Amino acid sequence: MSRNALTQAVSGGARAVIVTQAIILALSALGFFALAGAWAGLSAGYGGLVAVALAWLLSRRVARAGEAAWQSSGRGMLMLFAGLAQRFVLVLVLLGVGLGVFKLHALATITGFALTQLGYLTGMRNTGSGHRGSQP
Repeated sequence: MSRNALTQAVSGGARAVIVTQAIILALSALGFFALAGAWAGLSAGYGGLVAVALAWLLSRRVARAGEAAWQSSGRGMLMLFAGLAQRFVLVLVLLGVGLGVFKLHALATITGFALTQLGYLTGMRNTGSGHRGSQP
């Protein structure tokens, strides 16, 4: 697979995943809004946005690591591990700010985040990005 084809595959798959996550984010925010009020709906939306931001960062990091891997496989791997650490810290900081500083509804925030993260898995499964096999 050429560099251009790899970049296009990553960006196309990322777009599909983020659209799936956005749909789940909207549904979870609307569900909490209907069941527990506006603040819970906003809180679920915040949690979902954190998950979407992480997916976007991951897609950028994978594309960059793919480019770097053409030059050095070790550099590409290092970039992926750095991205993992970055996302781990970012989720802790963003959820901490949401819950601690903004005083968001905890159950709604965590549920919005978790459901939207499940959307990531669903999106990856639907795009075929998570499968390795004998496909051309």
